[in-house]
Amino acid sequence: MLKVNNISKSYGIETVLNSISFSLSPGERLGLVGVNGSGKTTLMRILMGLEKPDSGGFQFDPP
Repeated sequence: MLKVNNISKSYGIETVLNSISFSLSPGERLGLVGVNGSGKTTLMRILMGLEKPDSGGFQFDPP
């Protein structure tokens, strides 16, 4: 199970993620769709541990 809780991230004055929350159960899939600069890669980098969010967090419990 993946639980994302109120993740926010800004670069200077530009907010790319603002209080993102969702959960995924085993077997569920998620598609990230958005315009350039909307935070898709930033969210993935946070979930991989390559960047830290400004606020919020996530929990991953492997099956």
